[in-house]
Amino acid sequence: MRAFKLWLLAVFLLTVVNIVNRVLYKYKIKHLTKAERRKKMQEYDRQEAMALDGFANRNYRTFWNSYLIKETGYKFGVEGEMISSALGKNEVDKTLSEKGKGKLSSWFYGVRLVKILDRLDKDHCINSIDLTKGEWVPKKTEL
Repeated sequence: MRAFKLWLLAVFLLTVVNIVNRVLYKYKIKHLTKAERRKKMQEYDRQEAMALDGFANRNYRTFWNSYLIKETGYKFGVEGEMISSALGKNEVDKTLSEKGKGKLSSWFYGVRLVKILDRLDKDHCINSIDLTKGEWVPKKTEL
């Protein structure tokens, strides 16, 4: 029970600190022009997203591997790899899940997540593939 309480506190603090830090950073750069502030905030948001992405890929690999890919898919959880890179590798290999499981079955699965990311950024997962992370060799597809 003690470990669970510490975990809850850590999640709470991470959430609060992320929000407060963003507000503080925005305040810190208020002297810049609007265009400079926008650029700085985009850089800040990108760095934060990448840090959280790498953390989530490693720490929540059991979840991703259960819901986003088929049994034979490239596994999530490689240290330093982003979720989008692993999704891209599975997209190439055609090993993304095509339907969810349990209570997430109607909306959370690999193919759908890739489509959402592609709407935000064309070919996001394919372009995010990091060949320096993990041991991945694209599966041969029939012509």
